[in-house]
Amino acid sequence: MLTSTQILKYLAIKYNGDWKTIFDFVKDKKDIVESEALEVVDACKYGCTTLLDEDFPYDLKLNVSMPPFALFYQGNINLLNEKRNTIQVIESTLGTIPRLESAEILDNLSDKTIVLTTEELIAMRMLARHYKVILIAANFEEANDKLINEIVNQGGLVITESLAKPKDQNKKFWRRYASALAQLVFIGLQTKEAETAHYDAGFAINYNDNVCVIPASIRYGDTFINNALIKAGAKVITTVDELYEELNGGQQ
Repeated sequence: MLTSTQILKYLAIKYNGDWKTIFDFVKDKKDIVESEALEVVDACKYGCTTLLDEDFPYDLKLNVSMPPFALFYQGNINLLNEKRNTIQVIESTLGTIPRLESAEILDNLSDKTIVLTTEELIAMRMLARHYKVILIAANFEEANDKLINEIVNQGGLVITESLAKPKDQNKKFWRRYASALAQLVFIGLQTKEAETAHYDAGFAINYNDNVCVIPASIRYGDTFINNALIKAGAKVITTVDELYEELNGGQQ
C-alpha cells in the first residue's frame, strides 16, 4: 500500500508541481493506480522531501500560505536545517557583478554564511567567493547543469517543485517560498524594471520579518524601489557588520 509521502511525491511528479491540480486531486480523493505510482516514484533520480516528511522545512509549513507539496533536490538537503546562517540575496545584476553599493557587503560575508537565491547569476557570483549556495530553480529541465554540479560540489543545494518546464510557467509563483527559508533577506539596489527581483522582494516583505535593504540616493528619484521597501517595513543597512547585527546579534 502506498504511503502518504509516496502519494505526494507521485502527484508532484505526475502533475509537475502544479499546486492547484495536486490540491484538487487530494481534496477530491481521486483514485491512484498503485503500480503506476510506484513505478513513477522509483524512477525519479532526484532526492525528494514532501510536506509530510520530518525533514521538510517547518517554516514553509508555518509561514507560506501555499507551500510546495514536494521539493526535489540535488545536493545537501541538510542545509535547509541551517536557517540561522542563511541569507537570501536579492540583487539586480549586470552579468555576475553586483552593484557597487552592495558589493562590499556581498564580497565580505562570513564563510559560515549560506547564500540563498532564485537567480543563477547571483549563485555564480557567490560560488566564485566560495560560499555555500542554495539555489531555488524554476525547474530542473531548464536549469544549468554545470552550475548545479558546481553548487553541489561546493556543498550546496539546488531545489525545485517542478522537474520539467510547466506548460504555463508562472514567473512569480515558484519563487513564493524562498524568503521563508532564510533567516535574513538582503536586498541590494533594485530598479523598477527588475521584474523578477520585484517578485522576490514582495514575497520577502510578506514571509520574512528580517528584510534588510540598502537605501537609494534621493538623487535617483523613484528609479529604485529600495526606499519604498523601507517605508513598507524593511530595515536599512549599509555595512556587512550591520547585516550580521540584524542576522544574529553581530556574530559572524
